[in-house]
Amino acid sequence: MSTPAQLTLLNIDLLHIIFSNFEYQDDLFNSLLVNSYWALVIVDKLWKKPTWRSPNVFHKFVTTLRNSSTTSFNYGNFVQQITFTSYPEISLPKSDIKIISEKCKNIKYLTFNRIASIEIVEMFLKNCPGLISFAIFSHKSSSLGIALRPIRDGKCSRLQHLDLQHWKSEWKHDILKDIGNRCPLLTTLIISSLVTNTLATTIVNSFPNLKGFTCNTITGAGFTILISGFPKLKFLSLEFPYIRLWVQGQSYLQHIEFDSARGLSDDSFLPIAQYCHQLESVELRSCTNLTDSSIMALAKYRNIKLKRFTIIHCNQLTDLGLNDLAKYCNNLRKCTILGCLNISHSSLSNIVKNCNNLQEFGFTNRPMMTPTIVMELINNDLENFLEILDIRSDDLATADSSVKKPYPKFDLNLMINLAEKCQNIRKLSLRFNMVGLSPDELIQAIHKFHKLEKLEILTIGDKEFKKDHIKELETHRRLKEVKFVGNSALDQDAKIYLVYRKSKEKCQGPFITISL
Repeated sequence: MSTPAQLTLLNIDLLHIIFSNFEYQDDLFNSLLVNSYWALVIVDKLWKKPTWRSPNVFHKFVTTLRNSSTTSFNYGNFVQQITFTSYPEISLPKSDIKIISEKCKNIKYLTFNRIASIEIVEMFLKNCPGLISFAIFSHKSSSLGIALRPIRDGKCSRLQHLDLQHWKSEWKHDILKDIGNRCPLLTTLIISSLVTNTLATTIVNSFPNLKGFTCNTITGAGFTILISGFPKLKFLSLEFPYIRLWVQGQSYLQHIEFDSARGLSDDSFLPIAQYCHQLESVELRSCTNLTDSSIMALAKYRNIKLKRFTIIHCNQLTDLGLNDLAKYCNNLRKCTILGCLNISHSSLSNIVKNCNNLQEFGFTNRPMMTPTIVMELINNDLENFLEILDIRSDDLATADSSVKKPYPKFDLNLMINLAEKCQNIRKLSLRFNMVGLSPDELIQAIHKFHKLEKLEILTIGDKEFKKDHIKELETHRRLKEVKFVGNSALDQDAKIYLVYRKSKEKCQGPFITISL
C-alpha cells in the first residue's frame, strides 16, 4: 500500500508545481523514467518550448512529430512556443514546416526571426487558434495583408502581443482596423513605420486596451493623439518622444527606453524621473546629449524602486552620475553599462558594493579596470545572487588611470575565487583580452562554475584554444552553449573537430560555435 508521501509524488497537479522549480533541464531528464506519472509531466515541460541549433536536432524534432501516432505521447500537443531563429546551417524544408504547423496546434507564442514565405506564416496562423504572442521580422509590406489574413479573419482572437518589426513600407490602416476588431485582448503593439496623426488615430480607435507600444518615429501631432488616447501605458519605446507633453500623465509607466535619441536632453529627461512613479526599468542607448544630471535625478526620484538600468554609448556620463545610482538605487537587479568610456572602475565598484541584489551585471572593460571590479565582487561579505556577468572590450577604451598600483591581475586565482563567491552564475561572457590567463587555466577555471550554462570567450592574445580544450568543455556538467569570439580563437585542429561534432548524430556536451 502506498504511503501518503508516495501518493503525493503521484499527484499530477503537485508534480507540475514540483518540476516547475527544477533549475536545470538535466535534472528533468534524470527523473524522466521514474514512472509514467513523472514521465507525463516531464515530457510536457521538455516539449513546451523546443529549440534546435543544429540540422540533426531539427531533423529529430520533425521525425518525432511525424511519427507521434506510433509513440506513447502526442508530442505536438505539448508544444506551446516556437521560434524560427536564423541559424544559416539549418535548412527549413517546406514539408517539415508543414508537419510542425499541422502537429503543433496548441502554440501560444510564435516568432519568425528568419524570413519565411507568406504561405508558411499564413499556415501557422490558421492552425494556432490559441495564439497569445506573434512576432515576425523583415518582410515586405506588400505581402503583409495576406500573411496576417487569419488574424484579420478572427482565427487568433486571444492574441495579446503583436510584433511586426522591419516591414518595408507604409502601413495600411485597414489591416490595423481588422486586427483591432478581431483581437480585443491585444495589449502590446510593435511596428516600424512613421506614426502620423492619421495612423495614431487608427491605433487609438482600434486598440483601446493597449498598454505597450513601440514604433521607430512619430510626428508631433501623432504623439499628442497617442498620449491622450493611452493614459495607462506601461511600456513605451520611441526614437525620440515629446517628453514634456506626455510624461506628467504617465503614472503607470514601468519601463522606458530611448534608442539613438540624440535630441534627448537633461531638461527632457528630468520629468521622467520626477513624474513616472511606477518606473522600474530604464534603457538608454546612444543618447549623446544626456549628462550626469539625468542619472542623478533618476537616482534621487526613483531610488530603491529602480530595478533595471542599461546605458550604452552615452559618452557624456561619468562616475558622478553612477555613484549616485550606486548610493540610492541599491535594489537594482540588472545593471548594464557598455561603451561609456568616461566611466572608471570607481563607480562600477560602488555599484557592486552597494547593489547586493544584482542578478545581471555587464560593463565595458578598460585596461586595468576589470580585475579591480571582480575583486569587489569577491570581497563583498553579503550573499551573492549574480547569475549573468558580461564583460566586453571596446577598441576605443583607454586605460583606467584611476586604478592604483600594484595592479591586480586577471589570473587563475581571481577566476577561481569568482566562481567560489558567485556560485549562481549561469551565463559568463568574457569578451575581452584576459592578460594573465592561458587557455589551459581558463578551461580549468570554467569547471569551477558549477551552474554555468552559457559561455562566451574572446581570443586570449595570440594564444589559441585547441581540440583538447573543447573536449574539456564537453565534460562540464551544466554547460549548454559555448561561443568563441574571433576567427583566431581556435587552432585548425579545433575548427576541424567542431565540423566533425556538427556532423555527428549524437554529440556530447554543449553546442559550440565560432563568432567572427
